[in-house]
Formats: sequence, structure tokens, C-alpha cells
Amino acid sequence: MMSFKKIVIRSLLLSGLAASIAGAQQVTPAGVVTIASRATLGDQAVSVGSTVFSGDLLKTEDKGSLSVQSGTVQIALGPNASVRIFHNLNRVIVEVERGAIAYTAKGTNEDLTIFALDIRLVPKTSAPASGQVSIVSRCDVNVTASHSTIDVTSGRENRTIEETKSFRVLSEFGVDYRDSWQPVLTDYPEFPRDAEYHKSHSHVACPAGVWQAAKPPVSALGAGHFQEIVGGVVIILTCLALCEVFEIPDRP
Repeated sequence: MMSFKKIVIRSLLLSGLAASIAGAQQVTPAGVVTIASRATLGDQAVSVGSTVFSGDLLKTEDKGSLSVQSGTVQIALGPNASVRIFHNLNRVIVEVERGAIAYTAKGTNEDLTIFALDIRLVPKTSAPASGQVSIVSRCDVNVTASHSTIDVTSGRENRTIEETKSFRVLSEFGVDYRDSWQPVLTDYPEFPRDAEYHKSHSHVACPAGVWQAAKPPVSALGAGHFQEIVGGVVIILTCLALCEVFEIPDRP
């Protein structure tokens, strides 16, 4: 039988190993800044060419803009936006805390997952893909699939948003983030309720049944957490060079 002393030593070693792994993930490069105006990385101004590490907090000010290339995926932030980006092998995860983002992927099978409020979005990136995710309010997100499709989960409801379609997606819980949070990629296994991810923020319940109340220009064809936006949404983000993303050479 292992002695108490050996158990303690083994536990300390395992704890140190876990901390080392977490630390290594924390300093993993997530991408390179390709456009920057009135934007910050952490509490410092960010410029073109800056390296973004996994979990870094990126923010734009009023009239600000920021674009980050992560592998073959490019993420652009609109004004007054706040996000974190993670990159590991062929996996990119984006946490949208505030504002709007646009994304493009070249169709090279690099997996992209986006979290906005309590909503999980997975664009189909096996083909060239682009779209936009915009947090409208604490309980309300607009999603547009410009190219390819997006699989969206809100609560227990799943839906595939088809190419050229826009939907209003209602969250069951609002989210208030803490800027002091220092996340690592392992916080996002499959987004379970007991994931470390949920230590990053507090939840506020949205009004019961808010997703059943259709509001113009939302189509009555929408159901549950999903309501189709007739005529598409107003594009909040300009191209920010994303229009030419498929011609941009790959960057590390």
C-alpha cells in the first residue's frame, strides 16, 4: 500500500504537471493581428503584426476595428467588441463577450467553434465559409451564414442555419464576463454545464418564454430559440479585408 507521504508527493507532482500543461496552453500563439485601429490586447494598445496568445482578451473601442488571422481562419471585430481566441492544431475557438464579429475560413477543415452568451455556433468549414455573429443584448444574438452553414445550439434546441440565411437566436441565460479570467483551451471540452468555462462569468436568467414572442422583422416561421430574420440583417461589420480572405497567403 502506498504510504501517505508518497501519496502527497504524487499529488503534488500531478498538480505541478497539470499547472505546467495549463501554462503551456496559456502561452500558445492563437494568431497574428492583420488590422488594428483603436483596439487593445489585454490593457495595452495593439498594432498590426502583434501576436495574440490563446485566451488573450481583445477589445475594440468606439469606431475601432481589429482583425486576427488564426491559422486559415480570420476573425474581425467590429466597434465596441470584446473576444478571446484560442488556437490548437486545427482547432480555433472564439469566445464573443460583447459586440459583433465576422469570420472567414478557407475550407481546409480547420474546426471553428464560436461561443456567444450561452449559445454554441459551429460553422461548417470543410468548404469556404464566412458569416457574422452579433450580440444584440444579454439574451439575444443575431447570426448570419454568408457562405456555408452554421450549426447552432441554444438550450436543448439545435438548428442548422443555411447559407445566406439570418436568424435571431435567443439564449436561456445572459452572461456577465470577468476580464480577470485567465482561461485555457481545456476549459472548453464540449461546453457541459460543469465545465471550467462557467467559472469565467455569472449567469442571469433571461425572461421565461422570450423566444416565443415574435418581433418585426422576425418571421413567424421561426420556432423555439430561433427566429428567421426576413430580408437578412444589417451588416454591422465592413469587410475589414475579409472580402479578400481567400486570396490572402496563409500566415502562422
